Amino acid sequence: MKRERIEEIADILDKRGKMTLEQLEEVFPNVSQMTLRRDLFQLEEDGRIIRIRGGAMSVKEVQRFRAKLTPKRRR
Repeated sequence: MKRERIEEIADILDKRGKMTLEQLEEVFPNVSQMTLRRDLFQLEEDGRIIRIRGGAMSVKEVQRFRAKLTPKRRR
């Protein structure tokens, strides 16, 4: 059950890009805030998300953001 929840959190973050802890609490109303924090910590340890103040971002979202900031080189 824990692994399923963690996978679901990762999938949601991949789709939405980033979420606050409060938004995650709305998605998982029967899960404590502390459990959600531990889940986010595990996902960060696995290299799938980056925790930010008050929530988390998917690694894919960070990559998309960096791609927008990086100027394209012309040859």
